[in-house]
Amino acid sequence: DRDVTGVQTCALPILIFPYRGLEDNSERLVVQDLATNRRRQLTFGRSSDEDAAPALSPDGRTVGFLRRHFDQTDVMTVDLATLRTRVLLREPNAAAGGLSWSPDGRGVVVGLVRQAAAFPMWVPLEGSPKELNVKLPFVLNPVFATHRKDLMVLSVNRSRNLAQVTGD
Repeated sequence: DRDVTGVQTCALPILIFPYRGLEDNSERLVVQDLATNRRRQLTFGRSSDEDAAPALSPDGRTVGFLRRHFDQTDVMTVDLATLRTRVLLREPNAAAGGLSWSPDGRGVVVGLVRQAAAFPMWVPLEGSPKELNVKLPFVLNPVFATHRKDLMVLSVNRSRNLAQVTGD
């Protein structure tokens, strides 16, 4: 089976990463089949956009990513079979640091930076996004732990500390 990227859907290993082409200044996500070294572009957009922080969904069918514009950051997904993109959240005047899929694949957690605050935000595939109150100062780079129960975050308060967030 092959999807529209030309990469076999059942043949891993693949590598998905941001790539800045020589012909323009845009940064797009590409997928590279490590067996054949073949590379295909996954995302397309305006030349001023930058696509970053790709994360493969637990089922391997979708990539979550951040699209940075001049004045906003979008939390997006791209379907690997169709290359259709979907905006899950538009966050004006904000930057984002890190994106991680929930273990059940129902959404992503992103680290948002607004003015003097940084916090994780739950962004579901269906429903409304909500800020996660983790009771830590300046939280960045959320990542689910390997056992997939806890969310790990980087908390910055005069030094950088890795913290474990438990609960819902």
